[in-house]
Amino acid sequence: PQAARGQGKGRGVGVGDGQGFFGLSPRLGRKIVYVVDNSRSMNHPHDSEAKTRFRRVKVELINSVWHMGPEQAFYIIFFSNKTHPMPATTLQSATPAAKLRYLEWAARMDAGGAPTDPRPALELALNLKPDIIYFLTDGEFDKIVNRKLTRIKQSRTAIHTFAFGERIGEAVLEQIARNNQGQYTYIP
Repeated sequence: PQAARGQGKGRGVGVGDGQGFFGLSPRLGRKIVYVVDNSRSMNHPHDSEAKTRFRRVKVELINSVWHMGPEQAFYIIFFSNKTHPMPATTLQSATPAAKLRYLEWAARMDAGGAPTDPRPALELALNLKPDIIYFLTDGEFDKIVNRKLTRIKQSRTAIHTFAFGERIGEAVLEQIARNNQGQYTYIP
């Protein structure tokens, strides 16, 4: 896939090379949850071979999970106005069979729905007790949602945040990352 370079205020550069997620390596993480926006706006065009934002994110998600080692575990949650967790009740070991099964599920996911509310998806992600959450969105949320998101503060899980294609929700994403030992990255 074509590499994307972030240009945000965060320390990340957003290189999408298949190692980690948009360039953030899960070196210290064995249990990883991906919380990914699949709202209607993710259908906007993207200047890459993938052609849309959502397809570009799926390429990155597939590469990231595919490169995980068997000692790692993963879980994928899509969100829009509804939460779409992968069809499993727990994190799954990154075995070839599990990767194939759940990446095929992710590849079939469509983008649609609004307004976007990631709170149930993040709550589910935190309940899985991962080492790392990768939280990606292309938009902003209403004021009540933003207020609740910026109140998330816990010490167990690093929450890395990504603004994809839009900087409109950047302040909230930066605050979530700062509150939760994470890193914020803008992906153009």
